[in-house]
Amino acid sequence: MIIRNLIKMSFRSGGSLIMTDGGIPVDFMGDTYEPDLYLASDGIGEINEALEITTEDWSLSLNIPDVNSPILLAFYGDDYLNQTVTYYRQFIWDDGTEEFHKLFEGRMIEYEAIDSEDGYTIEVTSSANIINWQQVKGRSTNSDSQNLIYPDDKGLDFAGTEISDISWGK
Repeated sequence: MIIRNLIKMSFRSGGSLIMTDGGIPVDFMGDTYEPDLYLASDGIGEINEALEITTEDWSLSLNIPDVNSPILLAFYGDDYLNQTVTYYRQFIWDDGTEEFHKLFEGRMIEYEAIDSEDGYTIEVTSSANIINWQQVKGRSTNSDSQNLIYPDDKGLDFAGTEISDISWGK
C-alpha cells in the first residue's frame, strides 16, 4: 500500500499552492498536486479524528528557499488570511485501486516565518471553526444602532410594522 498526502492552499489573489509529499505528481479533482513542493519533512500536523465537531487547529510547515518567493510574499501581504486549505490522503492498494479521504478543510488564520540558513520556514495554522467565537460582535441592524451613525434615519422604526402590501417593481 502507498500513502500520499495532498494539500491545497488557496490565496486571495486567485492562485493556489497544490502539493503532495508522494514523490510523483498526483491528479485529483481537476488539480495536479506537485511533488515535494515546499513541504517540510514532518511538516504536516496530526489530525485527530472524532465523531463530534472539533474546533482544533491544524498546522503545516513550508520550506521557502528564496526571500523573493511568491509564496513568502503572499504570506507577508496577508494574501493567505481566511483562505481555504484542504488536506486529503491518497491510499493506493496493492491491487492498484485508489481511495482519497478528506482529512481537513478549514481557513488559514495565522503564520510564523522563521529565518533559517537555507531560506525560511513558514508555520501555517488553519482552523476548521465555522464561527470565530472570540470575534467581537459587529453592528446589529436595529433602530438604535442605525441612529448612532445616522441620527435622522427613521427607516428601521417602521421595519417591524406592516402598513399595506407593497407591490415591488410597479
